[in-house]
Amino acid sequence: MIIDCQSVQTSRSGGIASFDAYKHVKGRKRHIVTDTQGLPWNVLVHAAGDHESQWALHALKPVESWTDRVETVFADSAYQGLGNEIESDLDWSMSIVEPEGEKSGFSVDPKR
Repeated sequence: MIIDCQSVQTSRSGGIASFDAYKHVKGRKRHIVTDTQGLPWNVLVHAAGDHESQWALHALKPVESWTDRVETVFADSAYQGLGNEIESDLDWSMSIVEPEGEKSGFSVDPKR
């Protein structure tokens, strides 16, 4: 499984929203859980001001009941420190994927 999040702006109407200081966006965050082929398994939306690590287990927990084939969760550095929780609660290992080099712009991360 792969987990990542995306901050998006929201309109004036709608549900809860807050400011993501890292991305400089007022709106919501979408946590997206996919398999290694890119097929979506779960999506979770919350206020943009909340940190990714607060909601990662909420996004991954339903996937546990849908399949027994998951062994590793790939994530970026925002989810660092959740390895012990994921291993104890879900019995999966966590692999933090670091970007190669300090290039600006889009680049494909390894194993993703």
